[in-house]
Amino acid sequence: MRRLLIIAPEEISSRLAGELIRFGYAGKIPTTETDLKALAEGVIIGGSDERLDEFCRLFRMRRLPVIALLKRGSLFDKHFLLCDDFVLEPYDASEIDARFKRLFAAMETAGTRQVAAKGLVIDTTEATVYLNGEPVELTFREYELLRYLAEHPGRVFSRDALLNAVWGFDYFGGDRTVDVHIRRLRTKIEDTEHSYIDTVRNMGYRFKKGEIEAK
Repeated sequence: MRRLLIIAPEEISSRLAGELIRFGYAGKIPTTETDLKALAEGVIIGGSDERLDEFCRLFRMRRLPVIALLKRGSLFDKHFLLCDDFVLEPYDASEIDARFKRLFAAMETAGTRQVAAKGLVIDTTEATVYLNGEPVELTFREYELLRYLAEHPGRVFSRDALLNAVWGFDYFGGDRTVDVHIRRLRTKIEDTEHSYIDTVRNMGYRFKKGEIEAK
């Protein structure tokens, strides 16, 4: 069984832990700091705990896919922006399973190449990104979006095309999600000396062709 950490209000976490068993998941509800470091393959996180941002960053550093539990109308809650995907209440276990399967599949089918462009290196073997030799901290979804764009330099992708390629055809959320992730990527990999992603007006986004090379 795949091991999950479930960080949410007790009623929700207990229900999901029980329901996810039939989908092949063993859900652990952490109660101590040690529990947060337990061996896991994915994380479900939600609620109003003031440490949610801290938890999201911790799991992002561990390269664990994180799914946020969101209330309707809170699509752009701050901690959601640090997660890889989300489900809306009443938090159906089958939907959570489908979203984790997509995240796991994307991780398992990642290639073994490096894509480099003017100081930026995307190592698809280790799913890591470096800027001028320094590691860049990205969420799984940010990484997948950057990798997909960089592997097709010069090609313009509409927001819908990026949603289908990176999030999946049945993704629920809307194309603003792409804009949010592009904006976050730019703050992490671009500055006055580095610019990698173009906005093509009324069309979408593209990775600048420039001097990119695949290794």
